[in-house]
Amino acid sequence: MRRLGRGTAVLLILAASGVVLLCALPTWSRAELQTATGWVELATTGMSGSPAVWAGALVGAAAALFTALAGRIGTIVAGAATLLAGVVVVVGALGALRDPGGLLMSEATVQAGTTSPTLRDAAATAWPIGALVAGVLLAALAVIVVVSSRRWTVAGRRFERQGAAPHGDGAAAGSAAPSEPPAAGDRTGSASAEADALRDRFVDDWDVIGRGEDPTGDDR
Repeated sequence: MRRLGRGTAVLLILAASGVVLLCALPTWSRAELQTATGWVELATTGMSGSPAVWAGALVGAAAALFTALAGRIGTIVAGAATLLAGVVVVVGALGALRDPGGLLMSEATVQAGTTSPTLRDAAATAWPIGALVAGVLLAALAVIVVVSSRRWTVAGRRFERQGAAPHGDGAAAGSAAPSEPPAAGDRTGSASAEADALRDRFVDDWDVIGRGEDPTGDDR
């Protein structure tokens, strides 16, 4: 089985989910409904007649976005969600193709004013077929994502190891570098001695002032 890159898999899942949504917008089923005034034409879209189909498409799109950000375990969860979305779309599309009149029953009941409306010449359009193909693609992509995610994880760990190598080299170079820290210590000790001398001078000045003498005098 061919393994896909993460970005390619995400784009394909988004594309398949988008196709399902686009296929759900037009009319999926047409029929004639018997009413008190005669036969009237009745039609429904995939959004209205089979809401589970477009709901599955939304789940697939959300799973694609999660796949783009998730780790190994999260990718498996996203793959399972994508598989579920594909199955839901396939089942909904097959139901519309097998029983186009079933998609119209809810609206037919309202328009006819009876719980047992009479329909004739019920037929499905070609749009459920497009959704069916996209649903199968979603299910296939779910399996490919789970299989390919193993390589994604390995690639991430390899990058981490390569990124950690310079730190090790830097540590080794640091251990072999000339002894600069002692020089810094000497500078610190010198600064401390100067601070002590300055403090002693301040104390002496205060003593001179206490005796009423000028601390800046020439006799000092």
